[in-house]
Amino acid sequence: QLNVEAILPKFKIGKSVFESGSVLCHNPDGKMEFQTTLTLLHSKGSRNQFSIPADAMDDRINTLLHFENDRDEKMKIDILASSLFVMEKRESGKERLRTEITLKQEQIIRKDSVWELEPSSITIVDGNTFIDNFYLSKNDQYLRINGAASAKNPNETVYVDLNDVELSY
Repeated sequence: QLNVEAILPKFKIGKSVFESGSVLCHNPDGKMEFQTTLTLLHSKGSRNQFSIPADAMDDRINTLLHFENDRDEKMKIDILASSLFVMEKRESGKERLRTEITLKQEQIIRKDSVWELEPSSITIVDGNTFIDNFYLSKNDQYLRINGAASAKNPNETVYVDLNDVELSY
C-alpha cells in the first residue's frame, strides 16, 4: 500500500506565488490515485485554482485537468482525458509504444460564453502524433485541429481551421 500526502502552505516557483497546494497519492484496491491542487495568487488579490485528479490501472490513466479563476473575466476549463498505453510488436520483432489519448466532451467557460469541446483523439506512435477532430466551438465560432506531425517526416501536416475566433484570449 502506498499513501503519500503533502500539504504546501504559501510557496513560490520562480516569480509565481502560490497561496497553497497539495499532493495526494495512494493505491487502494490496486488502482493508483493521484490528486494535486494549486492556488495561484495574483498581485491584485485574484486567484487561479488548478486541480488535477487522476487514476491509473491496467495501462490506462484517466485525468481531469481543471482550471478556474475568480476574476471578473471568469474562465473555467475542465478537460477529461483517458490515455491508454499499448505495447505493439513490429514486423522486426521489436516492440513499440502506442499512446492513445481520448478527450471527452466538455464545456469551457470564458467570461459569459460557453464553448463546447467535442470528443477527439490524439495518437502518438514512433515519434508521430496524429490529431483526430479536436473541435472547440461556440455558435458559429470554432477551432478545429486535424492532421499529423512528425519529426521524421516534414511532409506531415496539422490543419488548424479557425472561424471568427478572437486570438487575444
